[in-house]
Amino acid sequence: MGSCMNNGAHATKRRVSLALGLGVFFISPIFVWFLIGKGYSLLARFLGFAWLVVSIFAVSWLVMSWLVFVYFFGLASSVISATVDLATFATSPDVVPYSAPAPAPAPAERFKLDPPPWLPGKTGTGL
Repeated sequence: MGSCMNNGAHATKRRVSLALGLGVFFISPIFVWFLIGKGYSLLARFLGFAWLVVSIFAVSWLVMSWLVFVYFFGLASSVISATVDLATFATSPDVVPYSAPAPAPAPAERFKLDPPPWLPGKTGTGL
């Protein structure tokens, strides 16, 4: 008997194809998992998953820097312009101070209910 367990067939090493390599490079969260398949070398797996970690950090850094950029140059400029507009509006002579609306009037007299005349102690004849 030989040292091979698969009926004499040696285990073949699979090479990373160009399509799989491009997939791992550009869309690593999806394609790196194909390197776990049978036959790929430990080096190919290590490089694929290392690239996955690097790409995750790179994308998160880009997203965070974009959010900081938008916050400081987008939101801050709109807040500054709104503050300037508010200051201009508050100093204009046409501005009338806000006052709370008047309370609602009491219900009309016709909606008041008188006690029935048959109750004792009330006006009316009683029973």
